Amino acid sequence: MAQKLFSFGRSLASSNAKRPYFYPLSKSPVKVLRERGERIRKLYKCPVSKLPVEYECPECGFPTHHSQIEWKKDTSKEKFIPKLREINEDEHDLALNPRTRQLFDLPGENDPEQSVSFYSWDSFLYTRSFQSVDDAQQRRHLSRLLTYPITLAAILHELSPYTLRDRLTPQGLQSLSAIRSILHRYPRAQSTDPRPTRIFIIGARGESALPLSIWYQGLNCLFPNRLFQLHFIGPEVMEPVKKEWLPSSIEAFYYPQRYHELHNVGTFEPFDAYYDIFYLPTPAFSQPVYRNDWIPTLHALVETRCPIFLTSSSVLEMENDVKTLKKHLGPSIEPTLTLGTNVFASQAWSVNDANLHDITHVNAQVYGFRATQYNVQEVDI
Repeated sequence: MAQKLFSFGRSLASSNAKRPYFYPLSKSPVKVLRERGERIRKLYKCPVSKLPVEYECPECGFPTHHSQIEWKKDTSKEKFIPKLREINEDEHDLALNPRTRQLFDLPGENDPEQSVSFYSWDSFLYTRSFQSVDDAQQRRHLSRLLTYPITLAAILHELSPYTLRDRLTPQGLQSLSAIRSILHRYPRAQSTDPRPTRIFIIGARGESALPLSIWYQGLNCLFPNRLFQLHFIGPEVMEPVKKEWLPSSIEAFYYPQRYHELHNVGTFEPFDAYYDIFYLPTPAFSQPVYRNDWIPTLHALVETRCPIFLTSSSVLEMENDVKTLKKHLGPSIEPTLTLGTNVFASQAWSVNDANLHDITHVNAQVYGFRATQYNVQEVDI
């Protein structure tokens, strides 16, 4: 296997010489990318003059400055233009390259006799028998597509890269051991258990629009015979227009309300820490514009006494989110997975159309917590 992995990595490097798909956004053959260029012109201001952006950078294809004069003056552009160029090439490759579509012929359930490696994206894709990934761009495409379900799977799986030696706390091991005792049972025990593992995706946005076959990759394919329910909750939930057929072992439900509104009327009760998990993908609840909406939800989540995991796109954003948790929840919570890098972050760059300097990797950081558990001990009085 080591030899095959070596040649796999070598093929990535050798194929980077292929000609990339690249167009200025205003001349893109892809309508949504032309529209994106127009949206940037309306939202973004020139970093030099603060005037509307009317000049399209010849190196990255994005409208980045008011004119060529500001573009030439801007000494900071070399920090972000290569990333914007990569975003441009990736978006056009996804839309125009027929070979890229072959990447999304995804494998089925994992062979119980074959171990899955969660060491890295490369090892995961190889041990899960994905289609051959020929270069770094293809790996970016797959990581962008799979980051949400595989981030969660890597935490829950018994072969998780997060251990007591690497960021998992004793409290985290306790919580995950309970969940894994259900997820990794023998097939006969699974088939006789009518209760599903429920995953609540709180503050869901684009994650809810992912085809269920993508979530299937991170759940049923890695935990065969387990029943799963996905509950996408939040005012920005996007229910897929086209429903696809999947085995009855996975179901999805969509709620355009805030979580605490549903919690307060007992919509999901009772909760069970063996069966229920909460996932908050890039909630950014430390930002003032979101904070007041999130605080009642955070208190409601702690009441469930189930494990909670969240991700963010930067170290600073995650540090601020953790500070917000400590400020508003204080001693009522304890960490289960300390703050740090997410092994299964998206490797594709993502840019904020209102600020082209804000370029990040989705799901770059991951953190976990739960309600503080108090162990009862008998004492002599």
